[in-house]
Amino acid sequence: MFRHFIHIALLCLLFSGQTLKLSAVNSSFFYYKQLGIKEGLSQSKVQAILNDHRGYLWIGTESGLNRYDSNHLKQYLHQQGDSTSLPSNEILFIAEDSLYNLWVATKAGMCLYDRGNDCFKKVVINGNRNSYANSYLLLNDGIIFGGMSCIYKFEYNTKKWNTYFFKQLPNAHIPFRKMVYYDNNTILMNTQWNGIYSFNMKTKQLKRIEDFAADNYSAIYVDKKNHLWISPYRKGLYCYKNGKPLKHFTSENSSLTYNVIHDITEKENQLWIATDGGGINILSLDDFSFSHINKMQDDVNSFPASAIYRIYCDPANNIWAGSVHHGLIGIKRTYAHSYQNVPFNNSFGLSEQPIHAFFQDSDGILWIGTDGGGINRFEPASGTFKHYSTTKHEKITSIVDFTPHELLFFSFDKGFCLFDKRNGQVRPFSAVDEEANNQMYVSGITAYLMRLPNNKILISSKQVYIYDITTKRLEQITNNERKFQRYAPLIVGVKDAKVYLSDWRRIYEYNLNTKQLSVVYKGEQIINDACIDRNGLFWLASANGLISHDPITQNTRTIPTNLFDETTSVISDNQHRIWIGTRRNLYIYSTTEDKVIILNETDGISPNEYLSCAHLLLQNGDIVLGGINGMTYLNSKIHFVPENEYKIELLDILLNGRSVSLKESGTKLKTINIPWNFSSLQLKVLLNSGNIFTQNIFQFKIKENDEQLPYSESNSLIINYLPVGEYTITSSYYARNGEWSQEQEILHVVVTPPWWKTTVFYIVMGILLCTILYSIMYIIYRKKKMKQRQEIVRLKSKMYEEKIDFLTNISHELRTPLTLICAPLKRMIHHEIDKEKTESQLISIYKQARHMKNIIDMVLDVRKLEEKKDMLRILPHPLNEWIHKIGEKFITEFEAKNIDLTYELDNTIQEIPFDNNKCEFVLSNFLMNALKFSEEGTITTIRTSLSPDNKWVRVSVVDQGMGLSMIETDSLFSSFYQGHHNKGGTGIGLAYAKNLIAFHQGRIGAINNQEQGATFYFDLPVNSGKPSTNLYTSNIETSNEETEIKETIISDYSFLKDFTVVIVEDIMELRNYLKETLSGYFAKVYVAKDGKEGLELIKQKQPDIIVSDVMMPKMNGFELCRTVKTGLEISHIPFILLTAYHNPQNMYTGYKTGADAFLPKPFEIDGLLSLIYNQLKLRESIKVRYANENALNLQEVNFSNADETFLMKFNNLILEHISDSELNVSFLASNMCISRSLLFNKIKALTGMGIIDYMNKIRIERASFLLTTTSMTLTEISELAGFSSLRYFRQVFKVHKNMTPSEYKKQMTNE
Repeated sequence: MFRHFIHIALLCLLFSGQTLKLSAVNSSFFYYKQLGIKEGLSQSKVQAILNDHRGYLWIGTESGLNRYDSNHLKQYLHQQGDSTSLPSNEILFIAEDSLYNLWVATKAGMCLYDRGNDCFKKVVINGNRNSYANSYLLLNDGIIFGGMSCIYKFEYNTKKWNTYFFKQLPNAHIPFRKMVYYDNNTILMNTQWNGIYSFNMKTKQLKRIEDFAADNYSAIYVDKKNHLWISPYRKGLYCYKNGKPLKHFTSENSSLTYNVIHDITEKENQLWIATDGGGINILSLDDFSFSHINKMQDDVNSFPASAIYRIYCDPANNIWAGSVHHGLIGIKRTYAHSYQNVPFNNSFGLSEQPIHAFFQDSDGILWIGTDGGGINRFEPASGTFKHYSTTKHEKITSIVDFTPHELLFFSFDKGFCLFDKRNGQVRPFSAVDEEANNQMYVSGITAYLMRLPNNKILISSKQVYIYDITTKRLEQITNNERKFQRYAPLIVGVKDAKVYLSDWRRIYEYNLNTKQLSVVYKGEQIINDACIDRNGLFWLASANGLISHDPITQNTRTIPTNLFDETTSVISDNQHRIWIGTRRNLYIYSTTEDKVIILNETDGISPNEYLSCAHLLLQNGDIVLGGINGMTYLNSKIHFVPENEYKIELLDILLNGRSVSLKESGTKLKTINIPWNFSSLQLKVLLNSGNIFTQNIFQFKIKENDEQLPYSESNSLIINYLPVGEYTITSSYYARNGEWSQEQEILHVVVTPPWWKTTVFYIVMGILLCTILYSIMYIIYRKKKMKQRQEIVRLKSKMYEEKIDFLTNISHELRTPLTLICAPLKRMIHHEIDKEKTESQLISIYKQARHMKNIIDMVLDVRKLEEKKDMLRILPHPLNEWIHKIGEKFITEFEAKNIDLTYELDNTIQEIPFDNNKCEFVLSNFLMNALKFSEEGTITTIRTSLSPDNKWVRVSVVDQGMGLSMIETDSLFSSFYQGHHNKGGTGIGLAYAKNLIAFHQGRIGAINNQEQGATFYFDLPVNSGKPSTNLYTSNIETSNEETEIKETIISDYSFLKDFTVVIVEDIMELRNYLKETLSGYFAKVYVAKDGKEGLELIKQKQPDIIVSDVMMPKMNGFELCRTVKTGLEISHIPFILLTAYHNPQNMYTGYKTGADAFLPKPFEIDGLLSLIYNQLKLRESIKVRYANENALNLQEVNFSNADETFLMKFNNLILEHISDSELNVSFLASNMCISRSLLFNKIKALTGMGIIDYMNKIRIERASFLLTTTSMTLTEISELAGFSSLRYFRQVFKVHKNMTPSEYKKQMTNE
């Protein structure tokens, strides 16, 4: 495509561009912002510039990378050995792609910036860690990097690299310094010393453009009109269009300031060209004319550099120039400019900064009255000043034109003078005569001047005058009686032949026609300055803001704003805007939009303290204002675009001076945890408005404290202390309209407590404290347990000794009756006793056996009481009568020992509730002890008495024995305690007695008598009230006495001869004894040694009754009973359990398994026979009742659960089919799921009847019911009852009822 390019020498058609000086009258001004070493830049030569999407400005130099946030510069340098720092300090370029990746190319390779951790990561391209790139180009689908003889492309979609390698080039290493997008397929690549190459994106072909003869091209650019601009080194600038040369600019043939061009960019249809010594050249693409931004000799406000290496246009359309020696320079087009003082006769500034007066003559020249610098002449077209030595050091407060060539001014020192504009000469002004001059001029009082129509001048001094230049007549328009508060009223303006003057709080109107002076405004506020706009409204600059006054409606209002309080200067323009000067800033108020906007340095306005009357509306509509710090020139074209709401970005966090990494988290609020003892927390923010020039004012707030921190022009917040807790920090910025923006949350701060105040510490301390407390308690517990164990060991030892003594005593107590049993039996065996004495000996043996049984029962009763398993049967008994009966039982023993037993009973005592059997043991024990421990010839007395409150009755046994001197009173009623005597005993009697009385809720005790012996007593409550649960009598337990009574009832056991019995007992001797003994009473006696063998025997023999022990191997008695009672074929057999463990729990378990009776060991054979007899008799009576009465009432019959269920099912089956005459045994057996024979045996065993007889009985009962309750015929009733014929029905009915059905119905009807 470049085949038609002609040789550079043929470019002879030169375009002669015309330089146009940018000025206020033609266009606008420029504001320059310099960032150099003084401001913190790492090095002066700027080689790369980028404004990223977050608002940071990145500046790459020959020695380091810098980041600017509109307030501060931060440096990034290569650190030896730190892989997260820059690979090298020399920055080649900086780029940000569409994915917001920030690429930084250095001499030592390329890296990516990690925003979250504020560090760098070296780029590795296809395994090459030393990837080098000298240029880049942004495409829609990726970014291309130009390296050494190769091109890399980073794909956005895949995030992978593609490398394009080319054929061997003449020079093996060609760096691509610059790449530009020429058309859809072609990229132009400028090399260093090797010409320009073209690269085809489709074919991936690279070739050199031979038509460009030069080897070294310093700049290449393609503008939006598709012009190709190239700059051979030192040969100016060439322009090509469609492959043909269009222009060639050099410093010799055009206004191009320098032939060496380093960089080119485009802005608003203009090329900004960076030259090596001629500053910046701006080339219009419309007419190819040049304008310049360059350094001007002696102009301190001009562009500060001449050699520019890099030029960059940011997203806000600001230009940034990277200079060779002066750092980075920002260039912003403005519509205002500030001028300050310069050395005298320097044409680029004022002779002195404070300004009091302005005047523009008919030629457009602006005349300025300074404070100490005299009169200055300013040409707006050139922007230059001229100083006059004739007025040097003068304070000029007012200027007007006097003649076409002279100006009238007022000097604070010399008064009124005339100034010749042509030569600067000054001469005194004589109004009329010296007297008139003295009247107008008062030393120390300022005078103000204004030119009026008709060649007149208004003079405001101590009084107000009008001077006629033509007639030289001076007229005083105010009389001497009027005293102004201000020494010299301010001249507000002239409108419609009316002059307006301002005093401190008033506005005066002077009518030039009527020559009348009147007050048109009077207020409370001091007026610093005033003006009148085109609509006739007054605008007053006061100490309390800007005031608007309408003289027609007399409506006065203060403009609401937060931007300022006191205003010092005010002037209106031709666009309905009011310009307001304060002691620092300049503001604009739009009367149409009712908005106030602040202007600052980025608008080209330096801070200034504006003075009253120091302002002027120029002929072209521009405005000038003066103040302490010089002059501000405002172009009338100035305008302001409404601001959007911008986001405040959190840039950096410094904790104790060190940066804290923040991860990118989208819109989510960032959170930072900081320790409680932090010394400083610094936050840096940036307003992402796209304009890095603007220095914003921020205000921060800590939400939780509701603390509004002072606002600052800095973008950082420093916090030195926060209590432990969570906080949300918000920020807002000061908008141009004078309002604070909406608060934006920027950071969530969590101040963590010290380790000793953390939850974990509290938990650990809690655990530790609990551990310590537990350890202490455990140690105490261990000690206590040790003491307890020691006490237990001691008590066990004592108990063991007491038990040994008890066993010894028990053995002694048992040996005596055993001797009385064994000795006579031995003599009987050896036939040493006569037959006559045998019966008496046997009675004695029986008594001794009963005595042994009583001893054993007492021991067992003590255990039951200790386990609270014994029950009382408390009933009311006549106490005195009961005591006599007990005493009578011991009368023989007392008489044998020659001891008198006497009674002292309280006859007022009637019936007392108590268990007579248990209390008999207590009283008997007392009497036995009295008998044992009393000597012959003594007296034992039984007493009864009532307590004084009649709530207790006491039973006492008073003896005259040995007393309690050898007894430990505290241990007297303890188990196994026997005292220190040789009287013997078991040691459990009194302990048992104490428990019995305690069960009665009574009291027991013993005391020594005063003279001799001791008194044992127990107290019983007269009214026991509601007994406790352990006082109820158990229905399942019967006493031995009751058993004995039942034993004596039966004497004839011949009834048992037709029955069989099974004995299950594991003790062979007892088993054989029972078999031998019972064989004489039963038809058959079968025995088994354990439950398993017994079950097989029961199933085989089908006995009439079963007697089984409880404790047996293989299968115990409970299991055997449960199995029998749940087996249908044997569940009807009565079951008796034998046990040596006679307690309610065992009895409850036995009855629960289905046992019919319970017999405790030891037992006598008569007791067992009686129990068997009763069970069999009960079963026979049931069978008789079934034969003679209603068989359907099962409520009164004692069956097992299995038998009851069986009979109910059998009865229901018969009733359901009772009308069926074909109902037979086979049908019933089938539906009952058993065999015919088993059904017959079961019914026979339960009812004593056959199946047919049992069915007929039920049918007859059904027929009897129908006969008495219905009017049906006998035939109908017989059919419903299931009889096959009426005859058979009558026959069976007569058998069961002993009468015919008709007779039965008649009998029942008559009744």
